[in-house]
Amino acid sequence: MHPVLIKLGPITIHSYGFMLALGVVAALLLSMHLAKKHNIDRRILGDFFFYTILSGLVGAKIFLLVTEYKYYFEKLSRFKDLLFSGGTFYGGLIFGTLFAVWYIRKHKLDFRIMGDIAAPAIALASIALGAAVFTISIRRATRPLAFITTYARRLAQNDQDDQNDFVPDATDLKELHRLASNHGDDIGHLA
Repeated sequence: MHPVLIKLGPITIHSYGFMLALGVVAALLLSMHLAKKHNIDRRILGDFFFYTILSGLVGAKIFLLVTEYKYYFEKLSRFKDLLFSGGTFYGGLIFGTLFAVWYIRKHKLDFRIMGDIAAPAIALASIALGAAVFTISIRRATRPLAFITTYARRLAQNDQDDQNDFVPDATDLKELHRLASNHGDDIGHLA
């Protein structure tokens, strides 16, 4: 799978984000179907999922800011990086869970019924998340492999040429940058 699904001018749709969005939509549709069986107002359930996801995203970013405060406060211009970062998993889990418990209590909903509705939806979204993580893992796993094979080829070629010990130089770092660029990752800071 390619890291970028569609690129139309300034709009880029990444496969990872698309899979996550697809998982959230599928989870929401499934939960709406299950809510109908339990006679739960679809508006209340829609608000529940929307604000739980939103609070999870905010919590993930808050925890990222707290755990990486030195990075962000070293240069205040780095705060804009928070808009493009994913955040921390545990921050999203804690904030999302706290909001969900508060919302269920506020609207006097049954925890067991909400669990019956949310559990399959969370499992469905997790499948999409797993597919997205698999996509990223495969992409990241192939990049070092490409560099290693190129590096080994140069070692073998050097052994045939002059039997001297091979010492990596700037050419190797440029090759790493070229290979990484070809695989869609920006690791230019290494070169």
